[in-house]
Amino acid sequence: MPKINDNSGINAEINELRNKLRRMSANSKKRMQSIYKRSAQPLIQEIQVRAPESDQPHSRSVGGEVVATYYPGNLKRSFKILVFNQSPAVFVGPNLNKSNPRGDFKGIRTDAYYAHWMEFGAPGSGIKPGPFVRPAVQSAGPAVLEKAVTLLKKEIEKSAK
Repeated sequence: MPKINDNSGINAEINELRNKLRRMSANSKKRMQSIYKRSAQPLIQEIQVRAPESDQPHSRSVGGEVVATYYPGNLKRSFKILVFNQSPAVFVGPNLNKSNPRGDFKGIRTDAYYAHWMEFGAPGSGIKPGPFVRPAVQSAGPAVLEKAVTLLKKEIEKSAK
């Protein structure tokens, strides 16, 4: 879940509700992840709306050889909900295709290894900062947190019955 400085009270409420659900249920991690996934959808949509998109494909070369081609919309399509086994939390971020970073990236195949350059710029390369994730978090973050609180409360009520 995004941390938003203006909502420290709501973050505390989410933590309290999360701990309450954890004490009530043996499969609380999966239930929390499900809630967080549903809550994070507006954030993903906001990031995708704001993500820059080129008009033409771009290539990545290694040693002068083109190893990957990135088609328009790759960055936008790459933002997903990421789940890690050890944490009940979910994370929103770009998919990095570490297992097979070569070839064409179009359709459902994505690799946004360059996402941080688009957000923060890359000194010396000519890539200027173009924040799109941080403004999306500022815009959608409060609604995401409110939705998480509402869904956590419903899940606790359901478990208590």
